[in-house]
Amino acid sequence: MAGLTRRQQCAAVLASDESRYITGTQLVVDAGLTQKVS
Repeated sequence: MAGLTRRQQCAAVLASDESRYITGTQLVVDAGLTQKVS
């Protein structure tokens, strides 16, 4: 599982100006738990 630091990094990017063009989508931050293996 992703550590707290990794989750903090994701939150920081989403709160920054770098995410200004990310609109109308859901970004799942779950350490890959919902990723399906084919």
